[in-house]
Amino acid sequence: MAPHHPLATAREPLSDLDLLQHRGIVVADSVQNGTTQSFGLIEGQETFTVSSLRTKLDAHLRGLGAGFLPEPIARPYLATGRLVARRVERSTRVAALNCAWRSNASPGQALAWWLARLDSPVTRRALLEQHGGLSM
Repeated sequence: MAPHHPLATAREPLSDLDLLQHRGIVVADSVQNGTTQSFGLIEGQETFTVSSLRTKLDAHLRGLGAGFLPEPIARPYLATGRLVARRVERSTRVAALNCAWRSNASPGQALAWWLARLDSPVTRRALLEQHGGLSM
């Protein structure tokens, strides 16, 4: 969160009650069919919904609310003091990322390219550890 946000100086770890008193910044779920999902929100918490992770980061930098950001994306802003990290009582959520594609036909050029990249240890390491320079 921004260093000028009220939670930036609150006593740690931040409780759900602390978080509930402040707007949560969330990225809209882009699901087209099915049930939308929310992560890190508390029931009844006011939200500021944005369309992208880039916009979420910008809202955090401006102090428009609080919430969770992927550490590699927040890292340069934490290092310069434009964001501050706070410990929370609630456990962090670990999410798995899955990729799927149709197996009833040979892959097109784009899928073949992506699968070749996923075979590379350099790409895997970049995706898992070093995506702070991710273009959002």
